[in-house]
Formats: sequence, C-alpha cells, structure tokens
Amino acid sequence: MHKLQKWMTDLISRVECECGISVTTEIKNMLWDGRSKAYVVNALRKTVMLHCDDQFRKDPSYAERALFATMVSNGLTSPEERREGRVLFNPPELAERRSLVSKNVHVQVPDAYCDSLAWAQSTVYRVNLDMLGLLMDANLLEEWEAEEAIRVVTDNDGIFYLDCFMDFRGRIYTNHYGSLSPQANQNVRAMIDFGYETPVGLCSDNYNMLMGVLEEEYSVNWDNYTKILKNAKSLLAEKAHGKKTAGVIRAALCLKEIATTGKSSYIVQQDATCSGFQHMAAVLRDRDLGSLVNLTSGPRSDLYMAATDFLCEQGTAVGVFLADHDRKVVRSELAKPTVMLTGYASTAEALALSYLGYDGKAEYMDKSGETVIATRFKEVKEALSQGSEVNFYPDSIMTEWLNDRTGEKAMYAALTFAREFQDALFTLCPSVKELITSIKGAALSHFNKEGATLSWTTPLGLFIELSPWKVTEDTHTVSFQSGGIRKSMNVLSLRPDSMGGAAGALPNLIHSLDACLVHMVNLYRTGLGMPWADIHDSFGSTVGDVKRTVDLVNDAFVQVHTEFDINDVLREHYRPVMSKGDLCLSELEQIVF
Repeated sequence: MHKLQKWMTDLISRVECECGISVTTEIKNMLWDGRSKAYVVNALRKTVMLHCDDQFRKDPSYAERALFATMVSNGLTSPEERREGRVLFNPPELAERRSLVSKNVHVQVPDAYCDSLAWAQSTVYRVNLDMLGLLMDANLLEEWEAEEAIRVVTDNDGIFYLDCFMDFRGRIYTNHYGSLSPQANQNVRAMIDFGYETPVGLCSDNYNMLMGVLEEEYSVNWDNYTKILKNAKSLLAEKAHGKKTAGVIRAALCLKEIATTGKSSYIVQQDATCSGFQHMAAVLRDRDLGSLVNLTSGPRSDLYMAATDFLCEQGTAVGVFLADHDRKVVRSELAKPTVMLTGYASTAEALALSYLGYDGKAEYMDKSGETVIATRFKEVKEALSQGSEVNFYPDSIMTEWLNDRTGEKAMYAALTFAREFQDALFTLCPSVKELITSIKGAALSHFNKEGATLSWTTPLGLFIELSPWKVTEDTHTVSFQSGGIRKSMNVLSLRPDSMGGAAGALPNLIHSLDACLVHMVNLYRTGLGMPWADIHDSFGSTVGDVKRTVDLVNDAFVQVHTEFDINDVLREHYRPVMSKGDLCLSELEQIVF
C-alpha cells in the first residue's frame, strides 16, 4: 500500500465531504464499465479541480496526480471482476452505489430530480423466460448478459431492480453495465419485462395505441403474430428483421399473452418524433418546423422524409444521385443521421464520418509521440497519412456514392455529400441554423466579457454550467511515487476553452430540456403509480398505460416550454434576443408519438 502525500489525501477528502460521494466508488464504477485509467482521470479531474485551493484550481496536474495516486494506493487499476455492476434484488437507495451525477460529482441535484430518480429505480423488472431461452439458443447474448440473466432467474425468480443516475444535463441512465436493462441493446431489451402483468381492454384507447406501436415499430399484428412465433428460432438465426428481430418476436409474444389472458408485462416503448427538433421548434415557437415534427394537429409528418424529398428536388449533385434511389432507404441510411447530428450542431465533417460508418478504432501518433484513438475527421485523416488501419463500413447508398474510392478520397467524397445534405436541411429549416448561431454566439460573447462559460437553469431547477476546459489532442505524463516506486500514465491534456463551451452549447441545452421533460413525466408517474422504463426520449409504459403516458408527456412538454425562455439565456449572455414565431403551446396535440 502506497502512502499518499497529505495534500493529496486532503484534496480527495475535501471532494468526498463536499460532494457526499466516495471518489473510489466513482473510480470503481468506471473501471467496472471497462474504462481505462486515463479515462478515469480525464473524467474526474475537472470535479477535483473545483475543490483545489485557489492557486491550484487552474492547474490540472494537481487533480490528476491526486486521482492517479488514489487509484494506485487503493489497487484500482485493473479490477478482476464486474460484480458490483450487477443488477439488484431489492429496491435501491439513491446513490447507493455511485454518485447521482456521473463524472461530475460536484453538481447539486435539485429535490425534483432526486424524487424522479427515486421513482425510476423503484420499478420492478423481470426476465422473460421465453425470450431468454430463444436468445440463448440463437447465441445472441454476450456471455455476461446470459450469466446475469441466469443468476437473476436462479437466485431471485427473475425479479430485479436497477439503480439510476444522470449526467450533468439530467439525462437518466441505469447502472447496469451492459446487462439487463431497458437501456441495453435490442436483444437484451426484448427479454426485459415489467415485474407484473397489466390488463388491457380490447376496446380501449390503450389497446388501439398499443396496436399502432406494434404495427409501426415492428410490423406485428393479429394477422401475422402466430406465424412469427412459429418461426421464432429461424427468424433469430437469420436475423430476419436485422437488429429488431428479437423485438419483433417479443411484440408477437405480447399479442399471444393478450389473446390468452387479456394482460401482459410487455414494456411498450413509444419513441419520440425527432425530439431535438421538437424542442427547437417549441423554443422558437416555429410553426413551420413544428408541423414537420408533429407539434401541431394535422397529417402525421416525417422530418427525415421531408429532408430527403427536399434534397432530391434541388438538382444538386447529391440530390440528383439520391433521386434514383428508394426514398425510404435514403431516409433510414442518410437522412436520419443527417437530421439528428445537424440538430445537435455537428459539423459536416462529423456527419461524413457517420456516413462512412467509421468504426472509431483507428490510432495515430500525436505531437508528443503518444498513440491516440482518432475520433475527429482531421484525426482520421492523420491516421491514414501515418499508415494506420482505418475501417469504414458505409451503408449501401453511400458505398455507391463512394464509387470504389477509399481512404482520404472516400472521406472527402462523404464530406461533399454531408455539406450538400446539411445545406438542404438548413434551407428547409432555417430557424435551426439561426438557433445554432445564436447559442454559439452567446457562449463566445459571455466568455469574452466574463471569462465564464455558458450556463442556464432548467424548469426543474438544475443549474448547468459548461466546462471551462477543453481536452486537446496532446498527452502528458502523470506520475506518482511512494516508497521508491514510481508509477506513471499518459492522459490527454486540458486547456481553457476560449469559446466558452460554444461547440457543445446547443446540444447540451436541448438535451437538458429533453431530460427535464422526462423528470417531469416521472413526477407525474409517481402520483399515479406508473413504472419507469425510458430510453432517453423513448418512453416505456405498461400495456394499460399507453394512452396515459402520451398525455403525461404532452402535458410535461408544454410545461417545460412554458417555463423556459431561450431569450432569457441570450440576454444573460450578452446576445440579442431571437424573434419567435406564432406557434402557441396551447395548440400542441399528440406532440411526441
């Protein structure tokens, strides 16, 4: 056991005392999640820096050394197992196994968010034995997923609970580490049920909406569900419905359960209609954008398809190329990532990597001689120039557009495509570009005048302030020595963010409003006794609560945007206010699904 220097011990103790959470617990959670030592230090150093004495608060090296020393001294560098990340057999207490705010343990969590998290983790779940057997027979579960499911079935009759936490924006996550959660991959989600069955009347609104969800999401109905179940093993073996195959079979099982007993424990997942753009339309009261994302009554709209159609009509090189392809395939492969990433202020370069299907694994050597994973466009280009292996897995249409181009030529071909698609989207939805520009400008203006980053408070009282630090491409060495033994590691360096957080300003703002919506819905659920099984902007409900869930989300959406005014944020950050449209929140109907 190494002995920490007193200043290190004092610093970590101060963090734990003021944040009310064990730093070693946070380190363990990240290590159990497969994170590297460097990742852990990078994730926690900003919080530790806030608790340094004034003269050290602007020097990351003190926080880095204290964290690394704590890891070494407590043997937290290569844990042998992930047991602590397993699901629970009894309802957990708040922050029982980790901080309520991942990585940012210093964030003060308002009571409303605590109440919401407490309700979320009181939900009881059960492993669906039929789906477990089918998935194991088809070898579609990772080893740890199957082991965890068997443990829960064997030791607790299939019943389990999940403890929850959130990120600094308020978005809720389950502390499940890759197994047994509605937020896991689609195979695992298909074998997770609520812990009890709920009846659904065959003439009710809940039943009609349930059938709509099963048909739209999985193409499952009364005419085909028996055939699906009869061929379940072969469908899974062939992955006949791609990633959704297990979901299709579970949806068919739901109909069998209703036909047999009139009830089911199935988790009905109702997905939002491009939620980021919904929030932007509401923020700006933009009627035209709102109509494209179903904020208003009338025929159901599809922004992804609208963007596809609009681009194909423009006569540009990309538009002419896409006009010869199946619009539905274009929508799925290209329009959806374009809209989603652009709405969160991603650049054309980031979008190009998405089109290319870059696997995110290429490595390059940075200026200091350290090997670093390439994540951005220019880094991938650098990896190629250094002769590293870079893998692209584009979908069918992008493969055709690339026309056998590889390497850097493929990257620039995808970049041309991304720029044209983004330009078309901004022409179709001009207020989105205006909002991006205004929020970025607010971050920069505020930093130039105050030296502080963009900040705001959500309608439920969560104060959010963007980090004043930005991770660079360079690395440096962090060392710890005690008893004549020196340990060292390399971490990515930090520098002050002179843009005031502009790059992530809009996506973080929108995510915080979307997360606030979820917490409001949870507070409504608490009083009604409705369980929780959400995946960010997708809301999980019982078969008997489908209609009521939609109503709650609608009410919460209106409340969020009644209480939040984007111009208040702009005024506080020395930026001109934005003009708003004539969309009235009282008009909003069936806004999400």
